Amino acid sequence: MDKIDIILPRLAGVRKAPCRAGIVQSYRACCPAHQPEGPKPGRSPSLSVALSESGGVLLTCHGGCSFLEIIGAAGVNPDDLMPDNRRGGGPGIPGGPAGWASAAALADAVADAAADVTAGSIEAYAALASAVARFRAAARQAMKGGAA
Repeated sequence: MDKIDIILPRLAGVRKAPCRAGIVQSYRACCPAHQPEGPKPGRSPSLSVALSESGGVLLTCHGGCSFLEIIGAAGVNPDDLMPDNRRGGGPGIPGGPAGWASAAALADAVADAAADVTAGSIEAYAALASAVARFRAAARQAMKGGAA
């Protein structure tokens, strides 16, 4: 059983989607955090769900829900979606994938807080959002076993 099989049965409106580089399986579904009953008429599912080559599940809500909101609404533990790390801790992060999940959740919390703090400055928010995106990219690379 793949890690993606843990979350797919808990989602509404699941349909197959094209895979991009580094992705083994890809789906679109309704985000359980804001579309628990399914999409509204005229709207498509907003959640991208993908299984990476490293065995981890990637979740992206195009409606803006964070990773923690999505898995909380779906009733899934973050460790259940992370790739197996037989080598132990990742580079500089205790706990391997679970540590990266915690760090990614922290990045989401920082981005959410930044929206309040930088409400008067679009430039400041854009700079912070860019930094969070770079962090997420580094975390994904580290989870694949590459240099962060």
